[in-house]
Amino acid sequence: MPEKKRQEKESTSPFKGNLVGISLVAVALFAIYQYFYPSSFASQPETPAPVFDLSSELEALCPVYPAVRSSDFEKDRPILERILNDPSFRVASAQKLSKAVQIDTQVFDEQLDVAQDPEVWTKFVKFHEYLEATFPTVYSHLKVDKINTYGLVFTWEGSDPSLKPLMFLAHQDVVPVQKDTLQDWSYPPFEGRIADDRVWGRGSADCKSLLIALLETVELLVDEGYSPKRGVILAFGFDEEASGTYGAHNISKFLLEKYGPDSIALILDEGEAVSYVDKKQTTLVAKIATQEKGYLDLEVALTTVGGHSSVPPKHTAIGLISKLVTHIEDYPLDPEISTRNPLVQFSNCLGAAGALRDDFKTALVAYSKDPSNNIVKQGVIKGISKIAFFFGSLITTTQATDLIFGGEKINALPESARVVINHRVDVERDSAQIIDRLIHFHVVPIAKEHGFKVTYSDYGSDKVETVYEPEGVASLGEFHVSPFSRVWEPAPESPSGDNVWSIISGTTRTIFEEFVDPSAKLIASPYMMPGNTDTRHYWPLTKNIYRYVPGIVDIYKAKIHSVDESTEVDAHLQVIAFYHEFIKVASEWEL
Repeated sequence: MPEKKRQEKESTSPFKGNLVGISLVAVALFAIYQYFYPSSFASQPETPAPVFDLSSELEALCPVYPAVRSSDFEKDRPILERILNDPSFRVASAQKLSKAVQIDTQVFDEQLDVAQDPEVWTKFVKFHEYLEATFPTVYSHLKVDKINTYGLVFTWEGSDPSLKPLMFLAHQDVVPVQKDTLQDWSYPPFEGRIADDRVWGRGSADCKSLLIALLETVELLVDEGYSPKRGVILAFGFDEEASGTYGAHNISKFLLEKYGPDSIALILDEGEAVSYVDKKQTTLVAKIATQEKGYLDLEVALTTVGGHSSVPPKHTAIGLISKLVTHIEDYPLDPEISTRNPLVQFSNCLGAAGALRDDFKTALVAYSKDPSNNIVKQGVIKGISKIAFFFGSLITTTQATDLIFGGEKINALPESARVVINHRVDVERDSAQIIDRLIHFHVVPIAKEHGFKVTYSDYGSDKVETVYEPEGVASLGEFHVSPFSRVWEPAPESPSGDNVWSIISGTTRTIFEEFVDPSAKLIASPYMMPGNTDTRHYWPLTKNIYRYVPGIVDIYKAKIHSVDESTEVDAHLQVIAFYHEFIKVASEWEL
């Protein structure tokens, strides 16, 4: 069949004209001033009455793409209904996930590579045996490559080799269960209990649900006799929770050697999900993460002379490191945004759905017209920070003191102490800025005050640079700053206005508006991924990387990485339905 052309966005044209723009900025300034200084307007209503139809204005800033369907859609409608609503399919699918959860695939931070410590990784043998026994059609019809022993790459060749293949990711490993929390679990973490329409246990949400859903989708399609025009690759790492160094990193090298750079049409991985934005549940938003924050661990190691505790200096090594930690925590980085930040567009979409206060909507509209106005920008920053408790952390570089060491024995002054600070770098900054700030704003002033030298070295480098040295006096010791692990810059921004975006958002609309909740409208919005995923290893393969789980997920109930982790069976089935349709849609579109 002929390739489908890109469909136009469904949108409302924004108001145009200088008078409207000036009026909006004036209204925004008034609203934001009241936002920051509410006591100045004690006799006024809580928010000013909007001068314009703010939701309509924001609709223009939140384009809604049409629902899309494959040419097989009507034929497949009964199949999609069965996936989502058939009781026997529901039970069987939940049991597949449950049995996957029952296999312990915990991975720890300090594990060596497979060749160096093969025994610690053998737990994945049982998991592989389970997958092959549960999805025999996948194993018999797709090419299976094992990378670094336990990385899995399934290749479903397309009938048209000129088309770039699709790539779907998940990971086999799970975060460890803390032993002192075992009594707090409602059900044992590796029992895979099915109860209250949920599958419970470690990895049920992150991310064995996605992995099993992908395999189940392909198994269904092969059994139905479907053959894709565009190839499909499933890539499952085995140490994502420990940065993917042994799994995804090696899988990426394998795929780059096989296909070359920019050879994949799109990548979909774990990430954000679908949720209602209003209490009446009339609007759903699909949070499709187009960016991911950077990752930077910085270690500050202090060395100085020791001695007997009966004659201590004013500050021991531990005391100075503690002083540094206090300074770091007392001076967090300011939040920062620009119009390219996906949370600005996400806020526009919430405003278009009527889910925000009018003063915040006024600020968003004004910011779209004059992003250089700092007062307006501060209003948008404050509004984003109030969407939910964690949103403030998405628009700044966070800094968390996670590790601290010092001292060997009571009665002996510590000769060294060190601290490791984890940073999640926001998309408006880079790692060099954060390193520079830590050194010159935090470390050097303390070193100057107490007569210490400051040095720096890059991760894995033996070259040491002297940053500061006391003048005219001998140094009492040294602060050494260096990255504690590999540095990751914020992820490149993925497009949110092309054919790839059209089919991701359009297929989501089809599944959710046709089947899941026909009474609701769905909006797809770019979003920010707060954590890091295996996608960071695959940047050379495509610019189209999205972190998105197409199911309705309540993150508070899912309790990812925590006690009582679970996933709702409905959400698991929604993911299967989405991929069943999406693989077909993507074969018919020009990407």
